[in-house]
Amino acid sequence: MTAQAIIRAIAETVGSLRTRERLDAFVFGSALDQQTTTWSDIDILLICELEADGLLARESLAELSDKFPIDLTIMLAKEEMELDFIRSERCRWLTSSMSE
Repeated sequence: MTAQAIIRAIAETVGSLRTRERLDAFVFGSALDQQTTTWSDIDILLICELEADGLLARESLAELSDKFPIDLTIMLAKEEMELDFIRSERCRWLTSSMSE
């Protein structure tokens, strides 16, 4: 399976979640490089307001993570703001969950 197909599957999974608050998914790292077919893993960042929503997303992505090399990073929104991770790692937004 290609990196782009795996990223689409991740986006579909996260996009279908019913979280308590907003949860955003981003991709970053070598899987974004369209020029190369070599990538060691797919770096995914999840930003959530509630820790429970991050755990829900991790559980929902477990099957994909068992099949493919997915490096999942989960941060609370306030942590991301302190680190400015999205900007510094040039993350690309994938999708958001639907809150209840």
